[in-house]
Amino acid sequence: MPGTDPAEAVRVVLGELPDLPFLPELPARGPHADLVGRTASLLADLPVDLQPTGWRLVSRESRDGRRARDLMSRDLDALEEATQGQVPPALKLQAAGPWTLAALLELPRGERGLADHGAVEDLAGSLAEGLRRHLADVAVRLPGTRLVLQLDEPALPAVLRAGAAVADGAAVDRDDGCHWAAAGKAGSLLMSPGSCWIMIVAFKVCAMRLKRSCAASVSARSTLKVGTSF
Repeated sequence: MPGTDPAEAVRVVLGELPDLPFLPELPARGPHADLVGRTASLLADLPVDLQPTGWRLVSRESRDGRRARDLMSRDLDALEEATQGQVPPALKLQAAGPWTLAALLELPRGERGLADHGAVEDLAGSLAEGLRRHLADVAVRLPGTRLVLQLDEPALPAVLRAGAAVADGAAVDRDDGCHWAAAGKAGSLLMSPGSCWIMIVAFKVCAMRLKRSCAASVSARSTLKVGTSF
């Protein structure tokens, strides 16, 4: 949404979409408030910092990470205040999906998260746990409201086309992305704090399948004769 005032944005959303409002995203406030910045701020036990090239995983909490979390907290405060006495029947929350986050977040040395399959698995687990905590927080703020979690994957087509650049100029194998495509295209999921474990398991299973697929691909390539197409 345009603008920088979360209170005004919440009032507009509640007025226009009373049956299924959403938590407004106000990217005009800067990278700390866009899709990637907001989602990165939710990661559990994986601090981030804003670099000239984008968001990067770091070893300790940063000022940029705290600012992103502060903006999210302000948005939730505005939503809670605007719904005092009349909570909506449902609320949609949005976050970047695991593929988009892995494609756009940098590892500590500067390469993209997709360059390291172990990092992808850690990132998926951290995202799932962070979203579980986020949903639990919103559920306390808006008791009785049904929560809908939407995972946005704007980078997924590029990943599937092997268009996401990774370390040493290599690209992600097209086949690797297929195992996560179902999770990335899941769309809107009806969630509750108690059922969020399903998403955690799904993310971790996807990561394990991704790693096994890569290992099988390397093994198959090593046994092929010279000149055999693959």
